Amino acid sequence: MQSNLYFATPFRGVNLLSQQIVSGITSGSIYALIALGFVVIYKATDILNFAQGEFVMLGAYFWLLIYTLAPLPYPIIFLIVFCMAALFGMIIERAISRSLMDAPHMSIIFATVALGIILRGIVRWIWGPFWYPFPSIFSNRPTKVAGVLITPQNIWILVIVFILMLTFYAFFKFTKMGKAMRATAQNRSAASLMGIRVKKIFTLTWAISAVMGAAAGCLLAPQVTANPDMGWVIIKAFAASIIGGFGNIPGAIIGGFVIGIIENIAGGFISTAFKDVVAFLVIIVILVFMPSGLLGRAFIKKV
Repeated sequence: MQSNLYFATPFRGVNLLSQQIVSGITSGSIYALIALGFVVIYKATDILNFAQGEFVMLGAYFWLLIYTLAPLPYPIIFLIVFCMAALFGMIIERAISRSLMDAPHMSIIFATVALGIILRGIVRWIWGPFWYPFPSIFSNRPTKVAGVLITPQNIWILVIVFILMLTFYAFFKFTKMGKAMRATAQNRSAASLMGIRVKKIFTLTWAISAVMGAAAGCLLAPQVTANPDMGWVIIKAFAASIIGGFGNIPGAIIGGFVIGIIENIAGGFISTAFKDVVAFLVIIVILVFMPSGLLGRAFIKKV
């Protein structure tokens, strides 16, 4: 009798593993993008922004708003969403971060948690607690490559995330403003003494983080729909940043892919209910053997 198990034979097992890895790379790239925005704010300002998940949510709703009012070409919508997110990030930095700059760290953390709750409440008030089908930005028609189903959406998500990360890296590495942000992240007092306008750097940092969150929201929404609670993904991004070595930018990227791949493999071979558990199991295992994370040695402690 032929077994009903999908991976009853080694060949089918390999196919399933390959499929889960491909899916994991796609979702992991989104986690990495969110984690990158999360870590950027922390490195520059020492603030753990737990409202980063709501930046993701707002990116999806910004897209829906523009698409509903004026169905423009997708690249133009992306640019408008990025501008809206950057402006929103600047406003939040002025209204909350700068006002609480000298407050205890715990107070700032609770302020970001409260901000996230407020943003979810506003979205529910305007759009209701509904799940809105998000227009597929790219085709979902799968193509089989070496036994693995790949869609144009998978490919384009990876391409867009790669371009954003490469742009981010080039900005930090080669531009004057990027170097000022790196100096501020390493030593705020020394940067100020060197003539760097630290408050301006903070504003720019929040704007960049908000843009990264909004981009992730636009890429994530076609897969999970746009809804007020889609900010839950910050849990995976936070896990990714811890796995990579908290505060380490390359580590946050690697951690995002690790979470994405492992949770998809666990969901495929164990149970879909296990996907949300595996991220925290991975955190425990890695921190037991590597307390500083995968790239903890590269972490630079701020003074």
